[in-house]
Amino acid sequence: MHVMPTEPPVTKLLNQWCEGDEGALAEVIPYIEKELSRQARARLRKNRRDHTLQPTALINEMWLRLIPTPPKSLQSKAHFGGIAAKAMRNVLVDYERSRNAEKRGGGQANLQLDEARDGTPPRGRSVVDIDEAITALAKVDARKAEAVTLFYFGGMEQLEIAQFLGLSVATVKRDLEMGKAWLGHYLNPRR
Repeated sequence: MHVMPTEPPVTKLLNQWCEGDEGALAEVIPYIEKELSRQARARLRKNRRDHTLQPTALINEMWLRLIPTPPKSLQSKAHFGGIAAKAMRNVLVDYERSRNAEKRGGGQANLQLDEARDGTPPRGRSVVDIDEAITALAKVDARKAEAVTLFYFGGMEQLEIAQFLGLSVATVKRDLEMGKAWLGHYLNPRR
């Protein structure tokens, strides 16, 4: 009978990395790589098909941002997932801004979120537009902005968001509904 190796304590290894142990990061990557790939594919699937950024490149860029300044500590694997989601958001926004700059003055962005889920921002809105809207929402309600970020940019489900934020699933559901409605209004104000 083949015995499957057990997963090491991922949170402990991540915290060892946060404390400067690069060996712990090398040890934990195989156990979080699948989840990071899922997040990256989910995030890029929501964008136009003609962009050039691939999931592996998104993950590599995320690591380039996280490794020099790791978080001070992590409460759980889900907490790391939230931090990774924010880093991916920053990579996508920077990627889109650089592509717009290449077009001399920007115009409509190439990298856009689609309407894959009910309540997502309207078609044709770029990652930069979404980032701007979430930043504005954070000034009004930081918790809802955090939930929306984890949902859109982290590909997290309500239960994962609830665990990350230390909230009930019902509260996360309400926050997402209200946050999505707020974003929709912000992005398409009625005149």
